[in-house]
Amino acid sequence: VSGNWSAAATWDCGGQPANGDSVVVRHALTLDTTTRRLAGLTVVAGASIVDNGSSWAIVLAGPLINNGTITVSGGASGSFSLAGHSTWAGSGVVNARYIDMGSSYQLTLANGATLSINLSGNYPLSNVNSDGFNPGGNSTATLHLSGAAQSLDPGVRRVPNLRLSGGSKTI
Repeated sequence: VSGNWSAAATWDCGGQPANGDSVVVRHALTLDTTTRRLAGLTVVAGASIVDNGSSWAIVLAGPLINNGTITVSGGASGSFSLAGHSTWAGSGVVNARYIDMGSSYQLTLANGATLSINLSGNYPLSNVNSDGFNPGGNSTATLHLSGAAQSLDPGVRRVPNLRLSGGSKTI
């Protein structure tokens, strides 16, 4: 059922996902609240999560498999917030202001991932530890930095495909 993330009627379980739940999205969802800490998130082909224009976050403590579209770029701080190590896979699109790495977590792009990750915030990958961003060995995912003035955290050491547009960058 398409609808708002916060609406009980949107979910088969009768309420929005709780802390520790793994979520599979098979339709269009509007993100109208910050999610609880998700153990995993799968967005199937043709499905989407799109924020309602406000500063909401998807809090993720496990894997992301995205073959659809995820947009959390509304307001000043629409984002992904890692609450655990996370491996991202799939061929979908992620649009966000930034990804908060939580200082001690790793984001790994799975081998074979072809995701397009579009980040528009000033610090698109924030709170990155020394090995926090790890592209998989044969990942062809693209990291697109499209903000007006952006800086990459020193913990970002390797990016499989980096696309820059929209203004000055400090790398």
